[in-house]
Amino acid sequence: TSVGEVLVDAWIVYPVPTSELLFVTGLPEGIWLAKIYDSTGRVVFVSDLQNGAQLDINGLSSGMYSMQIIGLTTSAKRVVVQR
Repeated sequence: TSVGEVLVDAWIVYPVPTSELLFVTGLPEGIWLAKIYDSTGRVVFVSDLQNGAQLDINGLSSGMYSMQIIGLTTSAKRVVVQR
């Protein structure tokens, strides 16, 4: 494991569960592409973001989702929307 891999694995998304806003922290410097997938693997949200970003996911229905930051070697994070 290289030091770079340890650093990129540090990103988090919160709060989980949420109803309107998601916050993303721990990303390396720069602009990143975030994708949120529903339980069937369909992309339901796409946004450019940077560290400390706030995402308005008000358009998503209640349910469980996965969030991925494109370009990072880490696994997806779980997102739960509760209305």
